[in-house]
Amino acid sequence: SKDWLIKNRKIKKEKIHVVGSLRTFSLNFKIKKNYQKKVGIVSRFEYINVFDNRPLFSTLIKRSKEETYWSKFKIVRLKENIDLFLILIDVIKIFLKKNYQVSIRPHPNENIENYNILKDHFNGEIDVDTREDYREWLNEVNVVVGPTSTAFAEAYLENNMIIALDSMRDNSHDGDFSEWNNSIHKKSAHHPKTLEELEQLLDKNIIKKSNEYQDYLNEYYNLSKKNVFEAILKVVNLKYKVNFIKPLILSFLLICINTYAIISFFFRGTLKKSKMYHYNFLIHKPSNLMKYILKNYK
Repeated sequence: SKDWLIKNRKIKKEKIHVVGSLRTFSLNFKIKKNYQKKVGIVSRFEYINVFDNRPLFSTLIKRSKEETYWSKFKIVRLKENIDLFLILIDVIKIFLKKNYQVSIRPHPNENIENYNILKDHFNGEIDVDTREDYREWLNEVNVVVGPTSTAFAEAYLENNMIIALDSMRDNSHDGDFSEWNNSIHKKSAHHPKTLEELEQLLDKNIIKKSNEYQDYLNEYYNLSKKNVFEAILKVVNLKYKVNFIKPLILSFLLICINTYAIISFFFRGTLKKSKMYHYNFLIHKPSNLMKYILKNYK
């Protein structure tokens, strides 16, 4: 990212400070697990459950008129979503039969309200998690299940047993797009091919480990002891040490912008959905995870 900014945005390198991610820095904090007999389902059905609830017909009609790679790809993904959702219904039955609590974590691009249909189908025996902090949810589950996803990364680092559902569907009709799902994140999970194999995995409760995947996470997430908080504060303090008026002006502008955003989303009727995608310090608050980190940070 630093090299890209220097090359494409012509920003002087001394003005760019690489400090890592606050989010991934939190992974260095090992939180005591609140172990329960609870399975967490990482949902990823954004192609059949679109966040704005647009009819599936309109999507299919639009894609059928296009011959682009991405249109064909999305049709394949849509079929994959249908297959895996039907598999998930049978998988949930197994979890409930084995007396697991079941909690679903919808993908951010999904319409959360539609999960009430699934909840009603199982007579309210499943929970739909709507908290903003994914890791807080992970702290309550000991098994993570779902289609292969980047969401497996934090689950792996939290020592959860991970079960991917991809191998339970027939992908022979995916054609040239079958390679799209050969993700590095597959290495974090078990891959049962049948419901019987999945049930056996639950009984064995073996956490899969992969040196290749761990190396990938170390590099990709910059999992070092680098002090991200202090690196950021050092830059901020140095910049505003002399001129204290500038941060006051910036704070006032931020309040104006965030207030305008809330009013705009409200009149468009999208305030609830926008909260999922757009950080606004007037309506968001620190998660329990961030409170824990700040409390224990030294």
